[in-house]
Amino acid sequence: MGNKVAICFVFVLVAALSSQAFAKSWDFNYRNLAQFRDGRNNDSQIPVNQYISVGLSELPRNFSFQTDFRSFVDANNTADDAFDLYQAAFHIDPVDIFSIDAGRMWFADGFDATLIDGARFSLFPKSGYLGSSVYAGVPRFIETGDLFRLTEGLIVGTNLNLQNVKDTAAQLSAKWRKLDATKNDYKENDTIYLGLTASHQFSNIGATPNIYGDFEYDLAGKTINAGTAGVNLYPHWRIALTFEGNYFDVSRDSNETTIFGNYFSDELVQGRQAAQIKLMKNLHLLEDVSYQHYRIGGLGNKNGYTAGGGLDYYWEKPKLSSTGEYYYRKSFGGNVHGGLLELVNKYFEKLVADLSFDVSRYSKITGQDGTATSLVGLLSYQIAKRSFLGIGGEYNHNNWFDREGRLTINFEMGLDNTMYTPEKRSKKLNRRFHEI
Repeated sequence: MGNKVAICFVFVLVAALSSQAFAKSWDFNYRNLAQFRDGRNNDSQIPVNQYISVGLSELPRNFSFQTDFRSFVDANNTADDAFDLYQAAFHIDPVDIFSIDAGRMWFADGFDATLIDGARFSLFPKSGYLGSSVYAGVPRFIETGDLFRLTEGLIVGTNLNLQNVKDTAAQLSAKWRKLDATKNDYKENDTIYLGLTASHQFSNIGATPNIYGDFEYDLAGKTINAGTAGVNLYPHWRIALTFEGNYFDVSRDSNETTIFGNYFSDELVQGRQAAQIKLMKNLHLLEDVSYQHYRIGGLGNKNGYTAGGGLDYYWEKPKLSSTGEYYYRKSFGGNVHGGLLELVNKYFEKLVADLSFDVSRYSKITGQDGTATSLVGLLSYQIAKRSFLGIGGEYNHNNWFDREGRLTINFEMGLDNTMYTPEKRSKKLNRRFHEI
């Protein structure tokens, strides 16, 4: 496998360098993540992951190209070497309203985030209310070593999108999937999925409610795979509320193996409520609760509960974000409750410090009770515009590890020929401390 990694790396590097004469815009990113740890069998492990991304745009005839891949090696166990090609796709816009994507690519098909070796054709008129796309290809799966596997299933699908309608989004999807392209069995091997996703925000009335829903139906198995209906409410500029109901199930006639099908013998129904309240400047109250009802093979009907709540606060002078949370989970497998504390500091513009501590008490259906703790820390320094060097440590104590320590070294290098402005606040800060 090591030779394959080297060949692919050299091929992509040479192709990228040779394309600079034609591409007006290019982007290169390299990340090396190395870890030193003890395995469950007290063996020493040194896993090394290398992530490489190359993007070329503004090529002749409106072409662009993007590739992302990963190589993995354990310095103490070369038998675990692996290579994953996440993406290698071309994009072309023959005209403004029509585009073609081909190669190995990720895209949202209306049901999942799908990885295929294939092609997608999209038509989105700028002035119309409908846009559409059709696609076909062989499904692929990362971290399974199927880079060069030739025989696999087949996916063919289409999407119809509503566009240019104020505060409204909708997508109608259909997908035909064969687990094995050489076999014909409508229920066990072949499946046809139908789906509808829609949302609308009533921006002209009080609380500006945003309603959303998702529906997925397995035509071959005659099963509703998923159903979601929810509403987001903003009764005050300091308050955001969510109320949501969910339904999940899978066909028991299909040969496709799923985690849901392995554990649940019938549908799962869930109700959920969440809130975010701005108590004062930089201080938010967060809460999230849910209830589930399901059937477990051999155990009958069961109920599950989750609850969580906490506070987050941004300290402006030291540029420190802090989050404290309590959580509780109860399911057929047992229950757990604990607390989580996260701190992110960016006092120095080019240095980020991240620390999290999690402690919980658990009780399992197998009769195992105990306390689990996790302490994770990271320091990351920006050595250039898009280059970072980080070192982190991790300590775990749980049912798997009595005492386990890990040391992580992260190096990331990015290059491009466009203007780049470094982000002033971390991604976590942008996500957590926005104005409601």
